[in-house]
Amino acid sequence: MKTLSTFTSTGWDFVNTWWMADNSYPHLIWEHYEGSGTQADPYQIANVADFQQLSATPTDWDKSFILTANIDLTGLTFTQAPIAPDTDSAIGDFQGTQFTGVFDGNGHVIGYLTITAPTKDYVGLFGYIGSSGKIKNLGVKNATITGRYYVGGLVGYNNDGGTLTGCYAIGSVTGDFYVGGLVGCNDNGTITSCYATDEG
Repeated sequence: MKTLSTFTSTGWDFVNTWWMADNSYPHLIWEHYEGSGTQADPYQIANVADFQQLSATPTDWDKSFILTANIDLTGLTFTQAPIAPDTDSAIGDFQGTQFTGVFDGNGHVIGYLTITAPTKDYVGLFGYIGSSGKIKNLGVKNATITGRYYVGGLVGYNNDGGTLTGCYAIGSVTGDFYVGGLVGCNDNGTITSCYATDEG
């Protein structure tokens, strides 16, 4: 009962509904992270459960977050961007909630991100960074990401005013149009001291 595969093999959803810490039982995603979401007291992302809660809570995507440990997403496969995905499968303008908050990676890494979304647009760890969104000091390693339009290892689409600083993405990114190792499309956003590579 403390083994993840016991539940995933019977269809439990550990992307959108449940989380499970090491040597523990399943819990609902909403039963987690610390902090208040302000710049002075950001929400703390310390484990996979915290990351899952962030993914499942669009009302928090205008808040501040800080990563306090490396996150290993081995065993999870997302079918859209975990944060700020497009909610309409039709090709066209973004439909969904943009990320307009602050995500400070704090020098940590999100590893083994797998997104399989060949018919979706705005695909990456973050699907769409809005005009006041800021991502900094964050690494994505061993990523395997497949999308359609606007596909990146870190961000699918960085809008005018979005800021990426001190970030990197390492892994495989595949798509049809506007595809990049770090960002699929940078629409006059600011990218500083960032890089992408396909080697781990």
